[in-house]
Amino acid sequence: MTKLKDKLGFNLFYWDRHFSEALDLMQQKGVKYVRLYWDFQSYEIKDDALAWHWRDDAIKQVVDRGMIPVLPFSAGEITGERTWVDETRSYFTVDEIAKFKKFITQIVERYKQYNIIYEAWNEATGFFWVWSWHDAQNDPTVIRSYMNRYIAQQVKKI
Repeated sequence: MTKLKDKLGFNLFYWDRHFSEALDLMQQKGVKYVRLYWDFQSYEIKDDALAWHWRDDAIKQVVDRGMIPVLPFSAGEITGERTWVDETRSYFTVDEIAKFKKFITQIVERYKQYNIIYEAWNEATGFFWVWSWHDAQNDPTVIRSYMNRYIAQQVKKI
C-alpha cells in the first residue's frame, strides 16, 4: 500500500534562508518530492547565460537527501511594464521566447542524469502572459500551447 508521504511534496524557494533546514525536515518526515521553484530571470534574458551555481546547488541538496526534484518552467521578474506583441500573441518578443526555449533545453540537458519530474510552464494562461483570458483558454497559438508542447518535446527527446 502506498503511503501518503510517498506522494507528498513541497514547494521551496532556493533563496529562502531556511532552504537547507526545510530540506532536512522534509527528509526526516519522509517527503519524497521537492518542487524547486526557479524561473528564467530578466538578467539571464539580457546576458543570454544561465546562473548555474545556485541551480546546481539546489539540485544537489535535494538529490543528496534522497528526494526527487520537481522543476516547473516559468519566467520571473520580466512581466512588469511590457508591451503587447502581436506576433507572439503575448507580452514576450520572438527573441525572448527563443531564449525561454533555450532555457528549457539547457535545463533538461544539464540535469538529465537525475530522476527529475518536469512541470509545464507555470501559469502559462495567466493575464500577465496573454491579452485576454478567453484567448488564453481557447487559442492554441498562445504561450500555453507552444511552450508546453516544446517542454514535452525536449524532455522526451533528451
